[in-house]
Amino acid sequence: MEGTFIEQVLQIERIEDVLTLFGNADQNVKIIEEHFGVNIVCRGTEVKITGEPEAVSKAQRTVDTCLLYTSPSPR
Repeated sequence: MEGTFIEQVLQIERIEDVLTLFGNADQNVKIIEEHFGVNIVCRGTEVKITGEPEAVSKAQRTVDTCLLYTSPSPR
């Protein structure tokens, strides 16, 4: 249903992962926003993704995948 916007809130455990996710001057998040047509806002370790439901879902999966690569591997 076009025109319907939702907000998905993600809680990231480590602030370091948020900083890596957003990148230098938020360049990584800007790419995700432009690609999926969503808005991403960060407050501390809380990341909010807003947009059309399908776009938010795809952006969230992308963020989750990126976080897999930024988190230290368990030993």
